[in-house]
Amino acid sequence: EGSSAIVGGAVPIAVGTALAVQMKKENRIVALYLGDAATEEGVVWESLNFAALKKLPIVFVCENNFFSVCSPLETRQPPGVEITKKAESFGVKSELVDGINVLDVYEATRRAREWALSGQGPYFIETRSYRWRGHGGAGDDSHTGYRDPEEVKAWQALCPVQSFGSILLSRGILTPEKIATMEESIKAEFEEAFQFGLTSPDPVEADLYRHVYSD
Repeated sequence: EGSSAIVGGAVPIAVGTALAVQMKKENRIVALYLGDAATEEGVVWESLNFAALKKLPIVFVCENNFFSVCSPLETRQPPGVEITKKAESFGVKSELVDGINVLDVYEATRRAREWALSGQGPYFIETRSYRWRGHGGAGDDSHTGYRDPEEVKAWQALCPVQSFGSILLSRGILTPEKIATMEESIKAEFEEAFQFGLTSPDPVEADLYRHVYSD
């Protein structure tokens, strides 16, 4: 498990990891998560090409939430050119999924895992969703004018957590009481984490080089 602060920076690293998995003949796959903005980096397509060429056991999951910081997708990429179609042009098995439908995403990832694990090569999933909040932090920066607040409200009405909760209720898997208990438990966990952060001491200079190297 790892990540990179550089847009698209984790992509070649994940592909390299998938190559190592293949060379070692390990019975596992690599899952890589990226956003729509990362697909504007050349390294993404270079990596996708290499993964397809070597039939690497990797699943690319692209969360297309239509924004890169404050730039909408239509101002960054040509109209009518779907990210999934671009991936397909490299000979990669690709699929477009409703990213706010939990079950659809689950089924897509199950298919992708089976595909990659069976030695058929990489699999690319594009999940269409929407970024509720700002680019950084928990606040909503819609007031800056780059998008319509009403658009945000419309997408929030399609909350995937609430939608999935309704499905579980309708199937008798959960009850309102169980959901309430889960929500209270989650709130308590968050509160504990916040308090831990607020009461923890600031880092000291001696810790600067900790956890940098494996030894």
